[in-house]
Order: sequence, then C-alpha cells, then structure tokens
Amino acid sequence: ATITCSSGYTANGATQIITCQATATWSSVSCPAVDCMALVVGNAASVALNTRYPSVGMVTCNPGYTANGASRNVSCLPSGKWETFTCSPVDCGRRLTVAQGNATFGSSTTFQQTATITCSSGYTANGATQIITCQATATWSSVSCPAVDCMALV
Repeated sequence: ATITCSSGYTANGATQIITCQATATWSSVSCPAVDCMALVVGNAASVALNTRYPSVGMVTCNPGYTANGASRNVSCLPSGKWETFTCSPVDCGRRLTVAQGNATFGSSTTFQQTATITCSSGYTANGATQIITCQATATWSSVSCPAVDCMALV
C-alpha cells in the first residue's frame, strides 16, 4: 500500500510504501513534521522553541524598527518555511519646524538617517549647520538655533 503524508509532514519524499507482514500487520511508517529550521528575521529578535510544523515563533522588532505592532507570532508553514515577517525602519518624516532655521533632508528620513539644519542669519554663528538624526522613537534629535550673543561691549 502507498501512504501519502499530510501537508506539513514528510516521508523522505512524498510517499511511502508499506507492506503486509507475515504477522498480519503493516510495516511501520512515519510522517515526521517538516522542519522550518532557525527563525531569522532581520532587525529583530526572534524566538522559536520548536522549529517543526505547526510551531509558532515570536518576533520582536529591534528599537528603531516596526512591524505594525511591537511583537507578533509567526507560524512554521507546511512548506517548511516560516511565515513572512519584516521589520522596517521607523520614519521620522519630512515635517520638522525649526525656529529661525531650515531643514534639508536626504533621500530617506528613516531610523539613523540624518538631516541638515541651517540656522538663519543672526542665529548660531550666522548660518552654521547642525546635523540631526532620526531616532528609534521616530522623532528627530533635538535642534535649536539660538540668537548670536554679541556679548557686552567693554
């Protein structure tokens, strides 16, 4: 007789042949669960106590990355692969108001990317620039453009 394993289980190939023994019993057959191997997700911490179908692992994105939630369960699929899961960098956006200054953004405004702040004339050394960074909290690092201090005339 031919045995076909259920989805998510394998028998060193798709099918196994069993035979009727002289003892009036069938030869042994096994269909072990497929192994999804290690659960690895970029920019995340992942835990899978068991890697065989239908196990569930947990993924938590690293600070500065998001997956529409803080953590999520990921299933080992019948195909022997883990369910797709991506941790994307948070985005600080291009909306930044700097009193007495202007922001210039690069091509990306995501985690660890930078922007340049140019202060208006008369503020912080007449147009000196400052570099700010998109932080893990999806906010830009602090910036200010204080007025230049001419000090007291002696």
